[in-house]
Amino acid sequence: MTVMEKGKPAGQYRRNPQDATTKRCPECEVVKPLDDFYRNKSSADGRGGYCRPCQLAYMRTPKRAKHAADYQRERHADPALKRRHVDKQREAHLRRRYGLAVEDYDAMVEAQGGVCLLCKHPQKDGRRLAVDHCHDSGRVRGLLCNACNVLLHKIETRAVSIEAVAVYLKDPA
Repeated sequence: MTVMEKGKPAGQYRRNPQDATTKRCPECEVVKPLDDFYRNKSSADGRGGYCRPCQLAYMRTPKRAKHAADYQRERHADPALKRRHVDKQREAHLRRRYGLAVEDYDAMVEAQGGVCLLCKHPQKDGRRLAVDHCHDSGRVRGLLCNACNVLLHKIETRAVSIEAVAVYLKDPA
């Protein structure tokens, strides 16, 4: 049984506060430089509790590997679980990025007739329409197909005028 499994009190392995360059690994019981420990922002010294080799050995134990494999298998095998996960990600993305609820997005799609505001064509490949927004104010302008969204982004960021594009298309030489 390892120290990690035994659950020994943390205070037993506290390092010397005067020595900020080394730390003792409770698993192998060797004093090592701090660079031999993974970074951990939540710990007081900014380093993990176990040295890299001991931490890797623990992460590779058969019990942990079996649990991780079972979790992945279950997650991919159950279509309802996968769909729920995708839906939650979509909902969080719309709310965080644009301040929209899924119901607001769906209402916009219905109001636009399911087509792009610029080209009036539905999105290809069964993908959802992209949310077009002003990068300065964050205001949502509408829903666009991917091609129109990319075109609009390039026009906005590269300061290319629509007139210059029209002149080029008429006479590229």
